[in-house]
Amino acid sequence: ERVDHDDGEHPDTELHRKCQPGARPVAKQRDRDQSDTAEQRGCEDHDAANGWGGACAECDRAAEPEGSAELDAERADALHRSEQAALALVREVVVTSPATAKLVASDYGVPAEHITVARPGSDPAPRSSGSRSGVPHLLSVGAVVPRKGFDVLVAALATLAELPWRLTIAGDLTRDPKEAARLDVSISQHNLTGRIAALGAVSSERLAALYDSADLFVLASRFEGYGMAYAEALSHGLPVIGTTAGAIPDTVPQEVGLLVPS
Repeated sequence: ERVDHDDGEHPDTELHRKCQPGARPVAKQRDRDQSDTAEQRGCEDHDAANGWGGACAECDRAAEPEGSAELDAERADALHRSEQAALALVREVVVTSPATAKLVASDYGVPAEHITVARPGSDPAPRSSGSRSGVPHLLSVGAVVPRKGFDVLVAALATLAELPWRLTIAGDLTRDPKEAARLDVSISQHNLTGRIAALGAVSSERLAALYDSADLFVLASRFEGYGMAYAEALSHGLPVIGTTAGAIPDTVPQEVGLLVPS
C-alpha cells in the first residue's frame, strides 16, 4: 500500500492514499506485516505532457483546493498533526533531497538515522540548441499554482522590459483557475502579452522542442521538495535562474545556476 502526498503550497499538507505515477519516496511501516507505505514530500514536475508540470494532481488538489491558494491555519495544523502521527508508525523514510530530510527531521520529529536521501534521476537528454534568433528564449516549466511563483517571475521580467527576451510557460493552467487568471492579468498589466506565452499542458514532444529552443530556464518557486523541472533543465544543458527555496540549492549546482534568496 502506498500513501503519498505533495509538499503543496507549504510542507504542511495531507497524506493521501492515491497518487499519480512518479511518486517515489517510501516510508516502511513498523507494524507486524512490515508492508510498504510511502510518505511523499514532493511529487514534483512529473510530466507536462499529462497536464502535470507541477505537483501530482491528487496531492495538489488537496493541498490547494480549487479557488483556494492557501490552507487556513486550523486545517494546516490538523494536517501537520496527521502527518506526524503517520510518520511515528514508520521505521524508515526515504526522501528526495537533504533539505527535505532536514525538514522531515525538524518539523515531524523523525530521527535522522531513520531518514534516507534518494535523489530522483533524470533521463539523458540532448543538449539544447538554443533559439539562435538574437532574442533570448526563457523557458519555465510548472503548473500555474502559487507555489511556483509565476507572479514573482512576471514582476521581475517587467523590470527588464527594455531588454530583448521572450518567455514560454509550459504547465497545467487548470489546477488552480484563479491563479491562472491572476497570471493572465499580471501579464496584461505589465504590458507583456506579446512576450510571455502561457501554453498550458503540452505533449512530451512539444516540451522536448521547447527545451531544445530555450536559452535559459527560469522558475521562481516558493518551495520545492526536490525540483524535478530544474533537474530536467540541467539535463538539457540549460543555465538556470531560480530561488533558494526548499531543496533547489541541493538540485542546482552553483556553477550552473543563479539562485535568488527566497
